[in-house]
Amino acid sequence: MIEKLRENFYLILVSFVAFVLFFSVSLGIYVDKISKNDLQDKFISERVAYVYASPNESIEATIFWCPPSLEKNVSITISTPLGLLVQYKGEKLQRSFRGYFSMIVPVKFLSLDFGSYEFENLNSYIYVTTPTKTKKFTLSLGNWTIETSKEIALKLIITESNRYAITFVNDSKLVKYEIGLFNPTNDTIYVINFSYVLYPQTLETLAIACYNATSILDLPKIEKVEDVSKIPKESLVSSTTGCQIPPREKRYIVMYIKVDPTVKMLLLRPKIVYKLNNNTFFMPGATMEFVRITERCAD
Repeated sequence: MIEKLRENFYLILVSFVAFVLFFSVSLGIYVDKISKNDLQDKFISERVAYVYASPNESIEATIFWCPPSLEKNVSITISTPLGLLVQYKGEKLQRSFRGYFSMIVPVKFLSLDFGSYEFENLNSYIYVTTPTKTKKFTLSLGNWTIETSKEIALKLIITESNRYAITFVNDSKLVKYEIGLFNPTNDTIYVINFSYVLYPQTLETLAIACYNATSILDLPKIEKVEDVSKIPKESLVSSTTGCQIPPREKRYIVMYIKVDPTVKMLLLRPKIVYKLNNNTFFMPGATMEFVRITERCAD
């Protein structure tokens, strides 16, 4: 009887050990698969974009890249929507926000007549090359609205602007489009609007304000949506009074935009509308990019 119990005990023990070994191996394979899936190249590239430009003008857009590991002698070749090739290697690869590498891609729209155009799911191709292999990625640069005009008049000089706006969370974000404008003429210029056409449900212009400051760093520190209502009325730009820029003087104009959490990237080059001697003119503003980076590049 005792011998029989001993045999059953050993049988149960062997079965248990076998089960533990099998489970450990299976778990190891599963974790290994998860690790391999996590170790992938990550890109931030898809955006909504509005660009006001002259025909055949080139616009620069940024792609952010996080590799699973950065090998020596790596090179990046980017094929733009029109087939132009841009290459980054060695010292040209520079880390940017939260450890991501930033790469500038020229986007040029050829053979456009004057008017407004929609480009959906604009694609770019990226080739990551090491001494042993080449990986190809197809990236979406997002949906673009391009407005071209032959009536662009550069009466104002852009002296300063903010190139990037960054957030690290998935909440609604107050984005500030900031620009310095100098009036080189002998007459007063009135800036009456910054115009763009994008999805109204994802972007909302809360206010446009005019400031007499020495640089962007001296502008009022308005960081939250609820703070926009505190801007003094005399600073707000209206279509009737505009932002008055006397001859040979400079003013800073800030457009406050509420960005929906669904927007991961935004490229904005608005149409500046201004008046000079009772005539209305248009010119492109500076390019600004908003990017939402919620994860740090771990490499």
